[in-house]
Amino acid sequence: MAKRLYDHWFVQFDFPNADGKPYKASGGKMVWNETLKCEIPEGWEVKSVNDISISYRGVGYSADDEKSVSDKDVVLILRGNNISNNHIVYDSNTVYLDKSFVSEEQKINKFDIVMTMSSGSKEHVGKSAMFLFDSPHSYGAFCNKITPAKDCQFFLEKYLHSEYFKKYIQITCSGTGINNLTNEHFDKAFFPFPDNEVLESFNQKINPIYEQIGVLEKENLRLMGLRDRLLPLLMNGQVEVK
Repeated sequence: MAKRLYDHWFVQFDFPNADGKPYKASGGKMVWNETLKCEIPEGWEVKSVNDISISYRGVGYSADDEKSVSDKDVVLILRGNNISNNHIVYDSNTVYLDKSFVSEEQKINKFDIVMTMSSGSKEHVGKSAMFLFDSPHSYGAFCNKITPAKDCQFFLEKYLHSEYFKKYIQITCSGTGINNLTNEHFDKAFFPFPDNEVLESFNQKINPIYEQIGVLEKENLRLMGLRDRLLPLLMNGQVEVK
């Protein structure tokens, strides 16, 4: 639902006009933009990812620095394999480090977006997921944390998952032996940016969707923890299902 709303408003430019009708389809004025090589609604700007966010590189470490989950004061480090279908996934291939490795900037807060910046596969570069609640985890050196500006969280998250951004990543990484994105690449990741009234209306419509996703993701984590505690007991016969 959120993707369809984003595409309708910011790709097709059929957000509601002053009369509640689709802007472009109802004859709303469009102007040519040389940077994007297309027409955009009158009064809109062209911005880049870096114009509406700040990026932070991930935690660097070696194999000798890794700890066990049972050690004290450790933090789980998320990596590229933990991002799938625009969500964070948790598997058994985990890395833990002492909390001293994680700076204040590398902590993950609500609405932060973690993105894979380097990978041996072009398909994995640019994968990202937004956190809808504060997380106790951090992220590795092959990832970036992107902190959107206020009121730009949902717009930026949807842009980073758009076909336009995916094509930009493919072009950027083509012909290189090592597939890397840098913060400088975000300077050239351009998009049409709406006026305040349209952006505010978009946020009002889409915020309940993300709030519900956050509730479901928290419940999933709780159920996963319950499963991980009960399954070993079931396997070794300490409990049984009647």
